[in-house]
Amino acid sequence: MGVKANILFFPSRRQAERDRLLKNIFDEHDSALHRFLRMRQLAVSEQEDVLQEVYLKLSNMEDLTERFSESPDTVRSYLFVMASNIIRDNIRRATVREVTKHQSFDEEKDVTGTASPEDILEGRQDVSVVEQTLRKQKATHRRAFMLSRFEHKSYREIADDLSVSVSTVEKYICRVLFALREELGR
Repeated sequence: MGVKANILFFPSRRQAERDRLLKNIFDEHDSALHRFLRMRQLAVSEQEDVLQEVYLKLSNMEDLTERFSESPDTVRSYLFVMASNIIRDNIRRATVREVTKHQSFDEEKDVTGTASPEDILEGRQDVSVVEQTLRKQKATHRRAFMLSRFEHKSYREIADDLSVSVSTVEKYICRVLFALREELGR
């Protein structure tokens, strides 16, 4: 059986200096950073996330002691710039992901497998109305609509397929959509 060695970690003077600097930065600038974030009208949870990320980035900086021990006046502005960049990155990320368009899943609204007989009948009637309306349309209009909606072709591809202009394809599809709205609105 092996003997476990007790290893004691003694932080270096450099690490102790770094920790002291981080604590001083936090003590001196935390309330100003909170005010800065409140003025940006962020939700409290967003403010806390930004603060956490600022302090995490700060603690991971390799040259922290060298950078801020020489010019302590720049610490606050550096923190504000860092927080602004984090906010901008979060907004950019949310825009890309379209977070505002996200809809949470609600079990009560989930209709998978729970449609009533009335809902099923109404859905079948709507499908029947769509089929009848499409049959009534001119062949070129119907074809343009089908290529667009079911085969996901661009208007340019449809125009080439039908030997017409793109604006003509737009008109064909608009006419079909108008007829569908009219029939389904009854």
